[in-house]
Amino acid sequence: YENLGFNFKIEDFKEVGYNFIQKYKLRKNEPQLYPETKLILEKILNRGISQSIISAQENNLLKESIQFYQLNGFFSSIKGIDNYYADNKIEIAQKNRQQIKCHSTEIMMVGDTVHDYEVAQNLTSDVNKGLEINFDSESDSYHELNFGIQNLNEITQRNKPIVVKPCREGSSFGISIVQDTSNGIKEEIHEARSYDNIIILEEFIEGTELTVPILDGRALTPISIKPNSKFYDYEAKYEKKDTVYEASKLNKKRMKEVKDLALRAYSVLGCRGWARVDLIDSREENFYLIEINTVPGLTNTSLFPKSAALEGISFTELVIRMLKTA
Repeated sequence: YENLGFNFKIEDFKEVGYNFIQKYKLRKNEPQLYPETKLILEKILNRGISQSIISAQENNLLKESIQFYQLNGFFSSIKGIDNYYADNKIEIAQKNRQQIKCHSTEIMMVGDTVHDYEVAQNLTSDVNKGLEINFDSESDSYHELNFGIQNLNEITQRNKPIVVKPCREGSSFGISIVQDTSNGIKEEIHEARSYDNIIILEEFIEGTELTVPILDGRALTPISIKPNSKFYDYEAKYEKKDTVYEASKLNKKRMKEVKDLALRAYSVLGCRGWARVDLIDSREENFYLIEINTVPGLTNTSLFPKSAALEGISFTELVIRMLKTA
């Protein structure tokens, strides 16, 4: 609208949007389907491939259009938004993915706008949204790298739980989880910056933390981690005795999914020998990558030896196998 010359300092956007839709309604059924549209949709359906419509159109208008063109039978899910302003459909696309329980590698999105590209990026990413802040080493000046979150102001405005952590640190040093960001996150950034000038801000994903050790290109048994605290911090890792570690109780399909995801991450980053891939299994049963630890711990409480033991690999044998990969 602004590119067309509208000035929303003097004109009300909602009024303009509403007036546009009233004009749109008068002619919305004039376009014709391409001749082979239904044939193609039917062929896809007959191959057992689920199809969904994700639209920025208002729900009732969308359903009317689908019914007018007689397309109801081809789609397992038809989702629009609850207003006339076509602002964003990323959230409904995420919810649809959760409902159809489809892995990102099994999704193909067809669209025709820049926003459709943004939605596709979001749907086919196993890494949650984030923002990287690079501070100057001698001042408070910084520049931001956008990984789905535009800037610090967006974090404050969204007021959704966020994780603040130093980029190059381990053992959960400098990490904070902020539930309410409406008053800013300066203190948490200051804490993280005491460890590193590069700060990572990521959406907080509620779920179970798990880890997949990889030894010589093979994924070992995933370990689920259940701390008796807010999150798996330094104390839960090394000092407390009440953190529960157990073989992940995943069904056969999800076990394969998480191992394949870990191996892909390991391969893409050029890892070799041995490493440990850390993830979150969200409440919606989606796996999100946290990081890859290329030199995982080998103490009595460390995760890699715990997983190896479940595979019948003793600590001594594990060390020998690691050395052989060097």
